[in-house]
Amino acid sequence: MIGKPTPSRFRGPDVLRVLKDHGQLSISTLGKMVEPKMQKKKLRRALERLLDKGLIERRKSGRTYYFISQGPAARAACSDLLGGHPDEFLQPLLKRSDWHHQELCEYWSFILKNVFPQTKIVRDREILSHELATQIMIADRDGYDLFPDLLLIFSAENLERTVSVAVEIERTRKSNKRLIRKLKAYATQTHIDGLLYICDSGRLADTIRMLYEKGLQAGYHRGRHYSEFYFLFSDAIETADEPLDRVFSASGRRVKLDDWLRPLLDTKWTLRRNEMFTEGVIVPPQFQAELSSLELRLHQSL
Repeated sequence: MIGKPTPSRFRGPDVLRVLKDHGQLSISTLGKMVEPKMQKKKLRRALERLLDKGLIERRKSGRTYYFISQGPAARAACSDLLGGHPDEFLQPLLKRSDWHHQELCEYWSFILKNVFPQTKIVRDREILSHELATQIMIADRDGYDLFPDLLLIFSAENLERTVSVAVEIERTRKSNKRLIRKLKAYATQTHIDGLLYICDSGRLADTIRMLYEKGLQAGYHRGRHYSEFYFLFSDAIETADEPLDRVFSASGRRVKLDDWLRPLLDTKWTLRRNEMFTEGVIVPPQFQAELSSLELRLHQSL
């Protein structure tokens, strides 16, 4: 006799945890972040049940976004379901025009946290209230416009130093003047150890990379001794199935982020050199022809 099928577990709590940690998200991004993974139809079913219970809401801004309902009763019900205080479910108020950019920031914070579980990720809006982030960014001097979208901070009792990496999510082309101003600020007015630009196209990534080289040639730079690996870029902001395979050094070498971090943690910033980062890196074919000239220009900037 065939037994009755076991009813599937209600996955609403798993969805709520992601929304609690990352704010408003579209169903496509939710599907990439919820764990264990869910089939899209099951994810839709879970979202509909949460909507029926009044625990979440949905709004449109180009695409449809889901977020935890901010009413006191809904937040209390979420805290009963997941634990914690209802105030932990409060979400920052954002303009609808910012939702897509914010979603991409949260998607990459999720990706980077999986690569670096030991890191503390500070969002731009949190920097002024985070003592260590404020010190790294020298925030009493720089404007809010110069803060990175994400600041990754690595510190532990067994480390002699704190290592920080600024992450920029660059969706649209900004003026060269503004980009140069920001790159110069990172290089001369902060204590960051690395900079990662995540762009939505190869053209935009290449533009920022060339502006970075011009900054090196101008002679100012905190990370000039390891200039090729101080600056990383990606052209796969949301299009790649494996976005971490699309991270490159300033001269186009493919970089594995966990291998890249090791020299940063192990070596004082004044003693770092490009050679420390080259083990295991790959030069994709599209960069082979220009790698030699790029390396020469980076070397001449020292």
